[in-house]
Amino acid sequence: MNDERPVGALDAPDSRDYIAEQILGKDDAPLPESVRLELTEGDQGKSSMCTCFSAYHSAQVANEAEHNKELDPLFDKGWELQGKFGTRVKEGDYVQTALKSIVKNGLHTSDGIYKIDGYARIPKSEVNYWLSKGFAIVTSMDVTKTNFKKAKHEGIWGGNDGDRVGGHAVCITGYKPFYKIVSNSWGSTWGKFDDGTFLVKNEDVKWLGSCYVLYDHKDIKYIFKDVTEESPFAEAIQWAKDNEIVHGYGDGSFLPEKAVTRSEMVQILHNYSKYLTK
Repeated sequence: MNDERPVGALDAPDSRDYIAEQILGKDDAPLPESVRLELTEGDQGKSSMCTCFSAYHSAQVANEAEHNKELDPLFDKGWELQGKFGTRVKEGDYVQTALKSIVKNGLHTSDGIYKIDGYARIPKSEVNYWLSKGFAIVTSMDVTKTNFKKAKHEGIWGGNDGDRVGGHAVCITGYKPFYKIVSNSWGSTWGKFDDGTFLVKNEDVKWLGSCYVLYDHKDIKYIFKDVTEESPFAEAIQWAKDNEIVHGYGDGSFLPEKAVTRSEMVQILHNYSKYLTK
């Protein structure tokens, strides 16, 4: 990889953005000494730009934890959808556009689309707290003539020294004493550590752009449009549906509180008799 400086991440914080604590709550549990969220590195290449990369990796961390399996994000698809959703300007793309796009379109992977509920801003002072809770953090940084060279060749980002020449979105995936661990979008072999990451000193966090988490509450399985797996009758309804004893209505609903007509009762009995003869 050459020494081209990344450009193209614009930060436009909105005072209306929710703070994560307002949505997700917060507790006083002690933080572990070191946190590093494991994820599979993608490669920005020529299509999956840094805003998309960072948002996708944050969503990947959230969904891998929920579904307990490794996911293979389709960064190219994410970049295409981000372009359709919002900005695609010469100076760069807004970090917030990538966040809004993935909330609208979901995390596209090789085995399906995974839902994302929303995004929320966090104070920079709480980066470690939210990392320790399993969130990867999307942020941005100004690129100067020297700071990304330091990140690549020395492994530590150089703060905001020098004149600004661009912007870059990244994903914070962990911390250790004195440092934050940052996943870069230039591929899994980029940089001094040969794993696509670099470090940001704790005292340099103040130079980062707005910090966000993507959050996703537990997916709820729907048996019918109006019946979820949390229903006290879910097991019986799922069994009846799987065995073609009940089919629901044309709009996908079950109407669990609706009275059964005589005709519907006859149909259910008929379906049950076919089930018994299988």
